Amino acid sequence: MKPNPIAEDVFRAVCSDLSPAADARSADDPSWRIRRVEVAQIAAKLPERGVFLDVGCGYGFVPRYFHRLGFKVISTDYPATGGASLQALIDLGIEGHYVNVGREPLPLADGSVDVAFAGNVIEHLPHSPRPFMEDLRRVLKPGGFLVMDTKNAVDLKTRLKVLCGVHNWAPLKSFYHLDINPHHHKEYTLRELGQLFELAGFGNVERIAFEFFFHFSLRKFRGVQAMGAKAGEHSEFGAGFNPWHPYEYLRLVCLLLTRLFPGLRSEIMVVGQKPVR
Repeated sequence: MKPNPIAEDVFRAVCSDLSPAADARSADDPSWRIRRVEVAQIAAKLPERGVFLDVGCGYGFVPRYFHRLGFKVISTDYPATGGASLQALIDLGIEGHYVNVGREPLPLADGSVDVAFAGNVIEHLPHSPRPFMEDLRRVLKPGGFLVMDTKNAVDLKTRLKVLCGVHNWAPLKSFYHLDINPHHHKEYTLRELGQLFELAGFGNVERIAFEFFFHFSLRKFRGVQAMGAKAGEHSEFGAGFNPWHPYEYLRLVCLLLTRLFPGLRSEIMVVGQKPVR
């Protein structure tokens, strides 16, 4: 039977699976907000007994969720970065493939997938996204859907950082000694991400923006490097409201702005459908 947009018991079970027992996060914690949006959008498009393809598994929340619901799940990841996470999914009985999608063809037949999902992947591609989009379109059934989300390149947090003289890219030292830059190469606006789907031949393109960052309460402020923070130090965020910190009141103003102006929201998602003919 096709699930409701979110099967709450399954969602909470996966949260529990992925949170260490000593540091378990409630399924109501803002940390899971993105996952709630993702699984709801995918579930709305996935037919009964449908085949679901997850590209770039991350730590595996989304494929675990749909595997628990009984769907046929296929997960892929780039072997240089996703080895352990994908192996954990394979150990659960999920079909897994190590493949650099866009540089290598997916080991799947044409028209064999009902819904494909690429969560926070597109911004890491160092080359043109065209081969990536074309291969995902190839494996989708006619009428199938591609769901993709990523960070908004022009969200409110980024704009505020730039005003403070802090750029939005990974520090040079974080990849100077590596063979490849594993961080973001190209960030998208909501309009651009929708245009990418249109250029790749998808129809019925739906654009969605939602806020993530400003739902977090500040627990401990470490500053920013431009203000003297030590390398590796980060501010600490969590759930709830900290009435003793001035940031919290600024955060509420920012949250209100993101509700009034969707273009300022931190996360963007686009859903597109492969034409039937």
